[in-house]
Amino acid sequence: MEYLMELSEDGVPTGRLVSREEAHAKGVLHGTSQIFIYRYKNDGLEILLQRRVADKDSFPNCLDISCAGHIPGEMTYTQNAVKELEEELGIKVKESDLQKLFFHKSEKKNIFYGKLFYDRQISMVYALKMDVNADKIKFQKEEISEVLWAKAEDILERTQSGAEDICIDHEKLERVIGYLKGKGI
Repeated sequence: MEYLMELSEDGVPTGRLVSREEAHAKGVLHGTSQIFIYRYKNDGLEILLQRRVADKDSFPNCLDISCAGHIPGEMTYTQNAVKELEEELGIKVKESDLQKLFFHKSEKKNIFYGKLFYDRQISMVYALKMDVNADKIKFQKEEISEVLWAKAEDILERTQSGAEDICIDHEKLERVIGYLKGKGI
């Protein structure tokens, strides 16, 4: 069973561990690390997306950001980001390879498989510049069914239009793209 550190409303760990199931049933605030892998190709910004497996407990079959994960116990956001990249995508990086972009607080209520999924999280959003062949990525088959590159503008347009097969927060994506284009990194 996966245990997460409860966070206060201002993001400070409370010292109380809760199961992932309890966190999502009761809306317990918790932390996540979210990594957007990007590259510049064909005169444009591209972002690596993953498709969640069909039996995922939330947002099954949806396209999602490159890599993300709940922070277990007392691990830091950055330690977790490094761990998740290796577990989910087989990509090994050092903490210094990740570019911290911003914190993002979100709250969403959805119904999956007839049950409430109440997600309240504070995420540290990272960027990782990496031009990797999506076909060569050895992704975690229990979590991901495919990975693919997509043009940032196309993803943004789909999130804005409310496409049902993509579960990326539009506002967060806008901020990420703005940061990456503004910084030119």
